[in-house]
Parts: sequence; C-alpha cells; structure tokens
Amino acid sequence: MIDLENLSHVDFEDLCRDLAEVLTGGRFEAFGSGPDGGVDGRHSKSGHATILQCKHYLKSTFPNLRRSIQGEVEKIKKLKPSRYIIFTSHSLTLNKKQKILETLYGLPVEPADILGKEDIEAILHKNPEIHKAHIKLWLSSTAVLDRVLNSGLESFTNATREEILDDLRVYVRNESFDEAIKQLESNRVIIVSGPPGVGKTTLARMLTYQYLNEGWQFYAINSLKEGFAKIDDGNPTVFFFDDFLGRIELNKKTLNQHDSSLALFVKRIQKSKNARFILTTRAHIFEEARLISDCIDDRNVQLTKYLLDVEKYTRRVKAHILFNHLIFSDLTEKHFLALLSADIIRDIVDHNNYNPRIVSQISSSRVDPIKPEEFPDYVLSALNEPERVWQKPFKALEFRSQNLLIALFFCNQVGESIEALRINYNALHKLLCNLHGRPSSPYDFENALKNLESGFISIVGQKVEFVNPSVHDFLNVTLVDFEFINNLPEAAERADWARGLWRHGKKLLEDREEDLSSFARKFLSFAKITDQDSFVKGIKRENTSMHKRNDLSLLDRIEFLYDLAFECGDLEFLKSALFNLKFDQLGIIYGNEAESWIELYQKTCLLTNKNVMLRQELLAGIERFVVTAIKKGLNLEELVGVIEAVGLFRDELPESIRDIIDDSVDEAICQISDISSQLDFNPDPSLQIWFLDTLEELTGCDVSSAREATNEKQAFYELCVYSSVYSKRKYSGYYGLSRTQKDSFDDHALNRLFTTLVQK
Repeated sequence: MIDLENLSHVDFEDLCRDLAEVLTGGRFEAFGSGPDGGVDGRHSKSGHATILQCKHYLKSTFPNLRRSIQGEVEKIKKLKPSRYIIFTSHSLTLNKKQKILETLYGLPVEPADILGKEDIEAILHKNPEIHKAHIKLWLSSTAVLDRVLNSGLESFTNATREEILDDLRVYVRNESFDEAIKQLESNRVIIVSGPPGVGKTTLARMLTYQYLNEGWQFYAINSLKEGFAKIDDGNPTVFFFDDFLGRIELNKKTLNQHDSSLALFVKRIQKSKNARFILTTRAHIFEEARLISDCIDDRNVQLTKYLLDVEKYTRRVKAHILFNHLIFSDLTEKHFLALLSADIIRDIVDHNNYNPRIVSQISSSRVDPIKPEEFPDYVLSALNEPERVWQKPFKALEFRSQNLLIALFFCNQVGESIEALRINYNALHKLLCNLHGRPSSPYDFENALKNLESGFISIVGQKVEFVNPSVHDFLNVTLVDFEFINNLPEAAERADWARGLWRHGKKLLEDREEDLSSFARKFLSFAKITDQDSFVKGIKRENTSMHKRNDLSLLDRIEFLYDLAFECGDLEFLKSALFNLKFDQLGIIYGNEAESWIELYQKTCLLTNKNVMLRQELLAGIERFVVTAIKKGLNLEELVGVIEAVGLFRDELPESIRDIIDDSVDEAICQISDISSQLDFNPDPSLQIWFLDTLEELTGCDVSSAREATNEKQAFYELCVYSSVYSKRKYSGYYGLSRTQKDSFDDHALNRLFTTLVQK
C-alpha cells in the first residue's frame, strides 16, 4: 500500500512525470502546478506530442475530480496532442474510469491512459527504483516508520511518528541531498554544516532515513567509546552525531574529551565498507574547533566538510519549500487569499533573508491568532527581522569573532579585501579589548576569520563578505547602542570604514542634533591621519605600471569631510579637505565626477561666515578638479547632469568652468551630428534624443543636426533589433528551449504554483 497523502501537488506531479516516462519511454518536460493550459508534463518527438495531466484529488469526491477534468477538455483540444495521459491520486473503479473517458470524448485518450491510485501503486511495485527515489512514499509507510522509531534515531531526537510525518510533508528534495549522498558514499564520513536555520539537521535525518530504509542499523553517538564498540564490519551501520561540537557555541570541554578519539573514530569508519558517519554542526563552530584541535584539522584524517548553504537553493526549490509549508499548515484559505491578493509571493521567495526556519515559523500553528488580513504583513515582518535567526549564534561567538563582524559591517557592503579588513579589525579590536579589559593576541584576526568562514562570512580570493545579506541586516538592527557606537571613531584608520561608521551613527541620531554634532567631532583624529593616507597605490604587472584605488576616492573623501564640517561647524575638517585637494596627485579623477565636484563648489560658496582665506583656497582647488573632470570627457547624459547641477548658479562660477562647459556642449553636438562616428555607439538612440531635447531646453543651443543624425541611427537600430528577433524565431522551432530555460522558474511559474492554494 502506497500512501500518497503526504505528497503536495508539486510532489505528486514530480512522481507522475517519472511514472509517465516509464510508460512511454520518453522524457517529460515539467511545467509546474496551476492554470497551465492543461499541461503538467509534455513529451514531444517527431512532431507528435504526449500531454500529461495530474490531478491530486486523494481526499476529494469523484464529482469534484470529474468537474476538474471537464474544465481541461477545451484546453487540451486546442493543443491537439497525439496522446493524452491523466494521473489521479483518487481511487478509480471501472465505472469511474468509464465516466472520465466519456468526459474526455474527442481527445486521444485510451482507458489504459487514465490511471488512478491503484494503477500508480502497480507501476511503483514494478519499478522499485522510482519508489526509492521519492522519499515521501517509502518513509511514510508504517513498516519504515516503525523501523525508524525502533532504530533509536527518533528517540534520540525526541521526535514522534506525527512529527516525522510533519517534517516529511514539507521537505523538498534538492541537489543538496544528492550531493550529500555522493560525498557520504565516497568518503563514508560527512559533516553537514552551514548557517543557522538552513536545514542541516533535516538533511542529516533524511540521509539517515535513506540508509535505514535499506536495512542499515542506526546508532546515535553520545560517547565515541560506545561508537567504537558498535562498529561491526559484518552489519551495515550508520552513526549520527547531531551538533557534535555544541549547539550554539563551541563546547571546548567536549572537544577536549573527543579530540583524538574523533580522529581515530573517523579513520576507523573510513576503513570499514559497512559504516557511515553523519555529523552536524554550525559552520563557524567547526572552524573554531579546527583552530583549537590539530586532530580535526589534520588532512590525513580526511574529515569531509559538507557545507549546506541556503544560497544553493534554486528559486524553484525555495518556492516549493514555501508552498509545502503553507499547504500542509493549519492556515485557512482566507490566509492564502490574503497572501495572494497582497502579491508578495515573489517578495518572499526572492527575499535576501529567506530561510527555511523562518518559513517554518510563519506557517506554524502559532500564527492561528493572526487574522487573514494581517497575515501578509506578518510574513514580511518575519523576513525583515533577521535577529530571529542570527541573534543566538552571534551572542555565542567569541569576543574576537564578534569584533570582526562589527568591523566588516562598517566596510563596503559588497565585500572588503582581507588587507583592508585586517587594518579595520586590528584598530577596532584593540580599542574594544581596552574598553572591556579583554586580552588580545596577534593571531586574533586570522583565528576570527577562520572561525567565521562559511557560518557568518565567505572568503572568495582576497575578498571577505557576509555569507548572507541577512547577517548585515541583523547587525544593522543590533548595533543601535549609541554609547557603544560613540566610542568607535577612535578606531577609524581608513576613510571608507570611517564613512560607514559615520553614516550608521547619523541614522541613529537623526533627531538628536546636539549628539550628532558631538559625534561628528569624534572624527577629528581621523581627519588628521587621512592627510597622510593615499587614495591609490601603484601596482606593477610585468612591465606595466598601474594604479588601483586603495580607499575612498578623492571626491568621496572630500564629500565625507564636508559632511562632518557642516554637521559640527569645525574648520579642522575643511583644513583636512584642503590638504587633500593640494595633494591631488594621490587621487584619480574621472569625468563622471564632474557633476559632484560642481555641487561641492556650490557648497563651498555657502561658507560665507567661515575663514575667508580657507574658503578661497578650497574654491580654487575644487575649480581645478571641475575643469579636470570635464576635460576627461563626458557623455551626453553626464553633460546634461552637469548643466542641470549648474542651474541658476552659472553666473557665480569662474570663467574657466563656464568656458569648459560651453566647449563640451559644442563638441558633443558636433560629434553626434556625424552619423558615422556613432554607428557603433549608444545602443538606444531614443534615449539620446531625449537628452538632446533636454540640452536644447537648458542651453538654448541648436541641436537639429544632432537630432537628425540620431533619428537615422534610430532607424538603423530598429532594423538591427528586427533582424535579431527574426533570426531567433527562425531557429527556435528547430532547437527548442534549452534545459536551463525550461527550469528558469519565472514569475509566471511562481504564480501558477501558488494559485493552487485557493483553487477548489
């Protein structure tokens, strides 16, 4: 007896496609659930198409099933298939099949192509490999559940039969399962690790179930001595050690007790053909243990580390995880309607903070008191509060590791180089150790980096970034104690880090002007050291000398110093800005910065009550950079931006700036008027025409010749686009869609899936 009750609509369709492939010998494309035009799968060969339809109506009535099938008839007729196969989880008698056949009159369907629950069971019985591939089928059987419960696994994890089934219903098998099985068979030992909430323990348990179903024995490891005693090369045995280094933080006492024993046990497992060892731990705890334990870090032990990362989940898998949690929850149809009406399914699945644990929380019975109309806001608030996932693991980190995450938080959000992060960390760590009376070590940075890798941060090449954007979001809502933040400017040694700190503090103090002014003055020591720092550094590659930005650009640095000066009124920041302007050879100027340099010039003109000499020197320095930036060359969009920035301020600008702007306008119009010079330039002439019209309106210059040339380019561009589209259409029917395109799971597929939540 096969239990189909634990299959969602998605699971049932996946199963039916596998069954259809056995029946026909051909591969079926997947199209997903929902209003799909009557297609849940399709096999096409030599111009003949076989259409597959799946109806998961296990607990519904036959009249409901028949009405649903009737609704598909006209859709199927339009598709004109050569063969039509329909699967349903409903139990079908001979009489019911005849009535369905009558309903499908006029379609290419035979009685043998109408398959009910009993037919599905018969095919699975003849094809055990399909049964084995669908874990929800065999794990939900009474015999296997009894085997699991009697194995010791679920008594160890305190799970009941119903809890196992609850986990099974929402589980979505994905590539992590297959990769884990492959690694486990290859190495016999696997550590399932990753950030909190991504499903480490769930995956480890599913792996264990797989072995239990194949007749293996199970032992939960609490004592490695017990593990040694249970290894029997004659009896296949899987060992399971959940959170083997500590649940929230590293249990150093446990590590000391298990250190050498763990290494020996692993070697013993790897020598046995009939033993498998599954361990789980949070990634940052594992990295910390490697720093302390030579045995764990011993390459000769070949301790396999398998990192389960939520980022590995495809959009399809994320959607199916959410769908399964919702459809098997106690939420009402009104909750689903509210969710669909709010049109936020895409926002949930694509959210930076998407996490299976959060998905489980929002769909659990605890949300019953939530009114349907309040449910969409509740879901989004859960995703927007990352502290639900990261708070406990962060608090459990060592002081040095917490400080590294804080240092990284104020760096560039897209990642920071190890070299720059080291500078930021060392200064911050030294400051905080002194404030809290904590000891420090010259190796704290390297140890913290290794400790956090994979769990909180990722390192790609020489770049460090948060493993998930939700870590940054968590720190953003955690670092709100201004007394703490107010101490940090003393640790600023790089301009980009100092600016990140200033921006964060500014948000915290937006309604507290006096405190904000005081906070700005805290950066005076930084303003002095920035005079001695270089924005760029020289790089030699073979025989070529290059320059690479080493910190904030000169423009960004001056803007930052101006922001501090205007906030607290201290001239020292402006003096530091002037010093940087005078040593302009340390910076690199770009044409697209011209608009911002002009805005800085305007701000400087407002310094009427400041030191007159300082004001004049700043204006002279900025004037040089405005002219230099414009001379670098501006495209039409940048030129329009410069003129808009000047606005009514033009008469107050020095002659050198006005002249260079006028020359740039004339040069741009002349260049655009030459159609031959722009044939391979500016891929969207319609946008260029808009900028020309704006330029004419702002300056009063004649752009007619440039507009005419651009119109010619527009015609040429449209011809190219038409030819490109025609070329693609010409061959798409022959080659068809690629496998990647079929599995792209776009918004349309997403909507099709979730509309089944409210379909009758």
